[in-house]
Amino acid sequence: YEATYDQLALAVQVENTVAGNPQTAAFDQLIGKASLRSDYSLKDAAEFYVRENRLKHGRTPDAQKKSEAEQRRRLDLFAGWLGGGNVELGYRKPFKSIDRATAQRFKTYLIEEKHWRVATRNKCLTYLNSAFNAAGDEFDIAGWSNPFRRLASDAQIDSQKRLSFTPLEYRDWWQSLLSYRNQNPQAALIGLMLLETGSRIIELTHLQIGDLRLEHAVPHLLVRNNPRRKLKGVIEHPVFPMRTKKQLEAYVSQLADKDEQSPLFPRYATANGNSTLSATLKKRFFATWGEDNGRNLTSYSARHAFKDRGRAAGVDLAVLDYLMGHKTKQSSVVAQGYG
Repeated sequence: YEATYDQLALAVQVENTVAGNPQTAAFDQLIGKASLRSDYSLKDAAEFYVRENRLKHGRTPDAQKKSEAEQRRRLDLFAGWLGGGNVELGYRKPFKSIDRATAQRFKTYLIEEKHWRVATRNKCLTYLNSAFNAAGDEFDIAGWSNPFRRLASDAQIDSQKRLSFTPLEYRDWWQSLLSYRNQNPQAALIGLMLLETGSRIIELTHLQIGDLRLEHAVPHLLVRNNPRRKLKGVIEHPVFPMRTKKQLEAYVSQLADKDEQSPLFPRYATANGNSTLSATLKKRFFATWGEDNGRNLTSYSARHAFKDRGRAAGVDLAVLDYLMGHKTKQSSVVAQGYG
């Protein structure tokens, strides 16, 4: 056993103990009484989290590239703030020295200086919470607790404040998108379809030609998984482009590639397509109403408006959930009935 402890003592960086015996320290580490290191940095934690997350989820290369970019963007933001604008310096910060007060100050920074909406900052804080959880479990530092635990607890407040379009606002946004067709026909058409069908951006950007059912007795598009995207928590469902059907047909007729596996909107059927389209629609939205519209409206308000119109029309909530892609017990029953 002494030979084993000698090897372990040489393999790890052992701090001086009271007794000054590296074999004793190595033994404590071996049986779990002490962690293998006590000098882990934020950089160590970040690299461990990114690596473990990749191994855990087994994403496609494109999906992994996008996911890892999002992880690193938020970790870099925190490191930059921690280092006073110097990302590298922030990453050198000892992992165990980052406490709850530091995490709270970072949240305040996101609110008061970045002016991020609740949903946006909570996504960032959730990433950091996950990273610290993973690294904290691995490093096994005595007495350590996650400083970001439950820091993203007010997301529901923001969703309650997010409003849908009034009929007048709905009309103005529709007209704005119509006039945008010459500048960006794909973004304009997707925007109109979002407004009409209440779909999520990811449900439309990655549609394939084979998802079109415009010659069906009830013309529709089929939202489902395909090689370009996986929809988590979304039931396979149809969307009905009634007002946009003719525009959609005219658009498809001009496509050079009409193979069933080809993307319907090639400009946005990429790893970053959803973010690109979201930013494009945001600019158009600001051009229509200005950055401060006074009612917390966004292009996503179209989805809320769709649900409001469905309720006002007396549509059964289970059917409405199905049409909006919500994966619930009730919508699953509706899906079986509609086939």
